[in-house]
Parts: sequence; structure tokens; C-alpha cells
Amino acid sequence: MTIALPTLPASPIKSLAPLRRLLKYGHRYRSQIWAASVCSVLNKIFDLAPPYLIGMAVTIVVKPEKSLIAQWGVTDVTQQFVVLSLLTLLIWGMESLFEYF
Repeated sequence: MTIALPTLPASPIKSLAPLRRLLKYGHRYRSQIWAASVCSVLNKIFDLAPPYLIGMAVTIVVKPEKSLIAQWGVTDVTQQFVVLSLLTLLIWGMESLFEYF
């Protein structure tokens, strides 16, 4: 013997997709949600920058005259490494900052 359970009508909120429900409940926090999303994207961009910096360092060693930093006008290899070091510190700091946010 099976017992049929009564079904409740679906509420309009439960029929929405989960992201829409989240945005509906978080309406008053919309600016914070956008700020968190932007910080997350920027953090990921700065997180992916170190492999690019390593490639720049290899280019400075192999072909210093064709490196990106040489195209900026810094032709001395030592100065190119100093600029690369400053870029690394800046990117590391920005990555940490946006991860904190």
C-alpha cells in the first residue's frame, strides 16, 4: 500500500535558477557582490602573471635586445632585471592585496 503525499505548489522563488535566487536575496548587497567579483578577477589576473614574468626573465637572458623591457627603452641587462624585479614586487603586492579584498 502506497501513501500519496500531498504536494505543495512551488513557490516563485524556488523555481528561479540558483544564481538568480542569490541575486534576489543579495539585492541590497549588490555593490559588494560586484566589488568581490572584480577583486576575484583581478586576483586571478595577478596570479597568472608570474609565469609571464619568468618568460620575460628568460628572454632577458637569451635575447636582451628583443625583450619587452628593452622595447620600453631599457637596454642594459642589469637595468632590465631591476625593472623586472620591481614589476615582480608590484604584481606580488597587487595579487596579495586583491586576495585580501
